[in-house]
Amino acid sequence: SGFDKIYPDLSQFCLDQQIIHGTANRRMIEAVRCNPHVKGYCIHALTAGDWIMGAGLLDLFRNPKTYAYEGTKAANQPRIVSIRVRPRNVYAQRGTKIEVTGVNDQDAVTGNLHVKVVADDGEIVFTKSVRIDLTSGITPLFSQLLDTAALRGTYRIQADFIADDGSPITENAYSFRSEEHTSEL
Repeated sequence: SGFDKIYPDLSQFCLDQQIIHGTANRRMIEAVRCNPHVKGYCIHALTAGDWIMGAGLLDLFRNPKTYAYEGTKAANQPRIVSIRVRPRNVYAQRGTKIEVTGVNDQDAVTGNLHVKVVADDGEIVFTKSVRIDLTSGITPLFSQLLDTAALRGTYRIQADFIADDGSPITENAYSFRSEEHTSEL
């Protein structure tokens, strides 16, 4: 089938699959935690698939931990920021909206939210800092239209929240691609 030309190393294939699964777990947990109508959730598999006894438990105890574990763990912290772009399909001519939502299961904390958009080559194409109060519960923290007319390729939105005393509270990142939109006639 030619699959060996894409992944000549089965270990790297497995690690890449675990990154995909960890990213999916993280995004699903963030979505559930940002929904005020959901009272709880349960993640039942930490590996790609539902083979919980044979695979899930292995991942729990394997060292070093893979992203399937680390992404799930990050989304379950008591304080998180969740990043989304809307619409999910970003076309250069249409722009997008960056949204950051805070979830706080502890006492309120005040500080600065830093949001930046970085291109694959390291160029920062957008940056903004805002003073926020991360109250207990679910809080919309940031919403910004992003002009993507000049953006082509993959970009990473990075957000971190630093308390007034300088301590890092939480951070997150979200990648998206900006492409030309071609309509089919």
